[in-house]
Amino acid sequence: MKLTADEIGEFFKLYKSLIFYINTKKKLIDGLESPYDVDMSNDIAELRNFAVKDHSLIDSFVGENPFKFTDDELKTVESWKKGILSKFLIVKYDKDYTMFFHPETRRCYGVLYLNDSFGKMLGPYLPVHLETWIIPFNGKIIYDGLILSSPISFGSTLGKSVISEGMEAAVKYGVVTSFDMHEDKTASDEELLRFYMKTEQNRGKYWEEIDELSEKSPELEAVYHQEYGRYRSRKARAGLRKVGVSGFFGMIDDTVIAGAQSRKEFDKIVKGLVPKEKMDWIFYFKV
Repeated sequence: MKLTADEIGEFFKLYKSLIFYINTKKKLIDGLESPYDVDMSNDIAELRNFAVKDHSLIDSFVGENPFKFTDDELKTVESWKKGILSKFLIVKYDKDYTMFFHPETRRCYGVLYLNDSFGKMLGPYLPVHLETWIIPFNGKIIYDGLILSSPISFGSTLGKSVISEGMEAAVKYGVVTSFDMHEDKTASDEELLRFYMKTEQNRGKYWEEIDELSEKSPELEAVYHQEYGRYRSRKARAGLRKVGVSGFFGMIDDTVIAGAQSRKEFDKIVKGLVPKEKMDWIFYFKV
């Protein structure tokens, strides 16, 4: 997801004005006679870095207001002091945002792009390692238009592990989509257990967490068996289809325990087969 055309225009107006202003103070780039001359390339990264490291430059820009911006526009520029210039890992392209994992804080940020999508700029293969400045804008999080990507090659195992760490952070604390968010989301034990059980990679990586959570309560023990049954049902479903069998089925762990033409019929059958305390262990599926 990206900003609207009007929002993009507004952002670049403010951003280029700030960069131009900093250049008048630092004299780094010759030939900049107005904000329109600011080229959105990594040549201006050093000027951008001054704004990040020395917030007094933003304060003086807001105080002097050399371009006669409105109060709301000045508040937008001032809010950029909340931004984060750092190295991130893109772990997911979502329809609403691109998920930036920040290893230092173990948090995920939902970042909107400007003109071209991150996938178009950086390619479809994840994770991607990059350095950029993420900043608030109109209640959302964007990047400042400058990206320094690193030619880091992640092998299959390492890449999956990095993505898993990012997704774990998203499940545990939620995805930060605004710098105005004051509290992290706190994931429930059930949410964490379902995440840890979701993929083979996760089950191998988080087996200790899985053991600990599944032993905390009968309810979490049931979640463990449901999720393991979900995983094993893929093979069972394929086998049933192969021999032309259809209907409503249930699994406990890796065993198909019963089948029927409908859930109602299945429930009648299974009550006489499965101990009452294990009814919640069943994973149900249709073929």
